[in-house]
Amino acid sequence: MNTPWGLTLDWANTLYVSDRNNSRIQKFIRNSSIGITVAGRSDGVQGRNATEFNETNSVIVDWADNLYVSDRYNDRVQCWYKDTSFGVTIAGISSNFK
Repeated sequence: MNTPWGLTLDWANTLYVSDRNNSRIQKFIRNSSIGITVAGRSDGVQGRNATEFNETNSVIVDWADNLYVSDRYNDRVQCWYKDTSFGVTIAGISSNFK
């Protein structure tokens, strides 16, 4: 990770960490030290389309395992619905870049 920032736990004590400078969200299963990228690009490349972030800040997970991520330099909050590979802008600037 590069500058872990915000974090949250879900109901099963799974840890979600905003890996800020890698522009992604990492998921750590209980008793594991290896993270899995669950939002953003696993290679840490920044961007502004629906599959990318430009520095993540905070992350929250709801009761249905949807992730809510604040995307610092894209000026938006995205919802990554469970088992999807892209985010939907729910607040801020909605980008339609391809």
